[in-house]
Amino acid sequence: MNEVEGCFVYDIDDLQQVAAANLADRSREAATAESIVSREVDKYQERLQSRDAVPAIKALQQQAEQLRQAELARSQSKLADLTAQQRDAVEALTRSLTAKLLHPQLTALRESTRKKDSE
Repeated sequence: MNEVEGCFVYDIDDLQQVAAANLADRSREAATAESIVSREVDKYQERLQSRDAVPAIKALQQQAEQLRQAELARSQSKLADLTAQQRDAVEALTRSLTAKLLHPQLTALRESTRKKDSE
């Protein structure tokens, strides 16, 4: 059979080598998959731990939003001559500024929750 063009004869040793190579490939892929799953589990656990900070984060954000809106309302007479586009720009500016000012506090809240849970 080996002399016929396009035909190959495999013996049991050849098949064992193929099976061993396939097993090695699967083992490498399984290790890669385990690594991915482990990283994702860690990320999920971090999210669960930071969940305890959610009520405080929401309260801070709500308080900041109330202050932002109160200041805009207080300045309404000064902003009365603005076009709709200019008012939208002021709105976007104040939202952005509020978010940037809160960011360090919100990050610290999340981190403190993670540290507390890991102790």
